[in-house]
Amino acid sequence: MEYDGFVDYHLKLKAKGPAQLKDIRLEIPVVKEKAEYLMGLGHEGGIRNPDWRWKWDQSKNQDMLWLGAVNGGLRVKWKAENYVRPLINIYYAFGPLQMPPSWENNGNGGVDIVQKNSQVIINGYSGTREMIPGDILNFDFELLVTPFRIIDRQNKFGDRYYHGGGTNTSVKIENAKDAGANIINIHHAEDIYPFINYPYLDANVSELKQLVSNAHQENMRIKFYYTTRELTKNLPEFWAFNSLNGEVIFPGPGNDSRTEALHPNGPNIWLIENMKEKYIPAWYNLVKEGKFKGETDISVITTPDSRLNNFYIAGLDWMVQNMSIDGVYIDDSALDRFTIRRARKIIDKYRPEGRMDLHSWNHFNNWAGFANCLNMYMDLLPYFDLVWIGEGRDYNRLPDHWLIEVSGIPFGLPGQMLQGGGNPWRGMVYGITNRAGWTGNSPSEIWKFWDEYKIDEKVMIGYWEKDCPVTCNNDNVKASIFRNKDETIISVANWADYDVEVSISIEWEKLGFDQSKFYISIPEIKDFQSGQAPVSLDKMNIPGGKGFIIVLKKNDITP
Repeated sequence: MEYDGFVDYHLKLKAKGPAQLKDIRLEIPVVKEKAEYLMGLGHEGGIRNPDWRWKWDQSKNQDMLWLGAVNGGLRVKWKAENYVRPLINIYYAFGPLQMPPSWENNGNGGVDIVQKNSQVIINGYSGTREMIPGDILNFDFELLVTPFRIIDRQNKFGDRYYHGGGTNTSVKIENAKDAGANIINIHHAEDIYPFINYPYLDANVSELKQLVSNAHQENMRIKFYYTTRELTKNLPEFWAFNSLNGEVIFPGPGNDSRTEALHPNGPNIWLIENMKEKYIPAWYNLVKEGKFKGETDISVITTPDSRLNNFYIAGLDWMVQNMSIDGVYIDDSALDRFTIRRARKIIDKYRPEGRMDLHSWNHFNNWAGFANCLNMYMDLLPYFDLVWIGEGRDYNRLPDHWLIEVSGIPFGLPGQMLQGGGNPWRGMVYGITNRAGWTGNSPSEIWKFWDEYKIDEKVMIGYWEKDCPVTCNNDNVKASIFRNKDETIISVANWADYDVEVSISIEWEKLGFDQSKFYISIPEIKDFQSGQAPVSLDKMNIPGGKGFIIVLKKNDITP
């Protein structure tokens, strides 16, 4: 058991004589109040189905589930002595899960989640089997206790990201300043960072170092895209790594590889002519501007949990000390929790205000084995400052899906929206926005509102909390609040695609306010809502897919 909520069990069963076994199983009883939501084993994150039954299947990247509530949950992962971290994203089929002999038991094993009176039982069973003298079975499993921390309100509302905005880095600091951002993420495939996961190429270090210095002069932090999973062929160590016979470069089908979207007709010609075998083609990009114009970034998939992790950490340590970067942006990674912990310690030692944020594509599809992003990376979450789980997301999904798979709240982390800029009205119900620079839907005006009303000094109470003093009389409409002793902000959003008339009820006693002394208004927020005052909450029309930010102020504060 470790300080970050991680618990690792290794159990061996040895047969001293012949045995006919009906079942060997792991049963975990969870009180009903802490089993409201479920994520994993084919269940998308959201309200728990009353009875969920699952069987092992190698075509699915599924060996774990999270069962919980916002203020208490448990992730369980079943494994055995043959566990190897699978490949992720569209590459899962090249390196799928190894079925644990103990738990899977030739198709007899599975997991049931069933409700019995006041408890919900997680039953990981293995089914009937025979054992002969000397047989050994390894019934290993991991637990993660959530949330990992209390959400840092200063980070949640004070960190404003600029990310994207083209490949010309020379304009990014000014653009970020104009947007009101204070943290810049520099992606790969940009003019002075052209090659994926190798920012410290000698030829571009001086320009990147100057960019970091310029950002610091503007009181901005700057972070680089830096992860494992893909490795560019443009790094000087490439052929040395390739000589390690699969330890660093994953030994895939080579020239026979086909991947969805990127390489449906086969690898790039360079890989075909130079690599030939034992690789999987990954990201590629033609550099279109800067001194690397005309060069091609071509990458291959790496082997998880190899000595490349040490190379990664050494590179991070060098960048933090020699380039003064303020952290890293990690995009779908093969890093394990131990390596992420090492990365966190380096950043905290040299850049105490540094940040690490995690981004992931939506893995709940056939290509990626119907995996849940936050389950896959949950053991890394204690070391991150933010999750950006939005690529390929449908922001018309129900509120429970938003809460579990997008917001980060049940795990003690702030979240952000991505795909198409998300939905700003629904996002505000969870206190989240998108990033400036990524889409035309800028969060700048919401950030200005946050600053004007000092939202980082207010306590958030979400609609999911039983003691939330604000409720709506329509299930399509959800409302959360942000309050201090003098003021309350109500964020309300409509999950229907049509207009809804709703009554918003306030339990003034629970709120701690005297109703007669408060003035209710809807402030003007550009591109979000038109100002209205005074406002009646008894009968409000909420447009389809939109919402309002409503302010309750004491009469002696607002004339």
